[in-house]
Amino acid sequence: MTRPKLILATLFTLTLAAGLVGGMAISRLPSNRATRANPPQTALASQLGLTREQNEKMHDVWQEVRNRVDACFVRAQELQKRRDDRLLALLSEEQKARFAPVQKEYNDALGALKEERDALFQAAVKQTEQLLTESQRERYRQILHNRLGDESVNDSPDWIAAPTSKPVLKG
Repeated sequence: MTRPKLILATLFTLTLAAGLVGGMAISRLPSNRATRANPPQTALASQLGLTREQNEKMHDVWQEVRNRVDACFVRAQELQKRRDDRLLALLSEEQKARFAPVQKEYNDALGALKEERDALFQAAVKQTEQLLTESQRERYRQILHNRLGDESVNDSPDWIAAPTSKPVLKG
């Protein structure tokens, strides 16, 4: 293995290890989250004037979404690692032609994951709206608009950016 490849592989491994150790340390910190029996009254719940029952149901809806979105984030990281591992193997000029399908696969998979996440967000918005009275629903939509922008009712917040790199084409 050449020196630059060895340095690149070592730096990549150290970066992954640092992320793993940091994540493990943070996950072991004590949690101050409220229990299911008495979820906190959020600013949104206060602004909407939710009843205790509505607040508990909304908490359940969004807790489930948080768990599933977190799983999507982990899967996105796994996709990126798999792509990066493959790219390390494609350093020579003659291997550049193999880069295009790898990048396309990554872009397609990441796009599908983003669509899944967006669908989860929209389903939770709809479930939340079903819990609300008409006046609460109108206020909720305004809050979404203020926090997320013009497309908030139709799009979820973007933590997975659309793929920007294009496959390298031969020729």
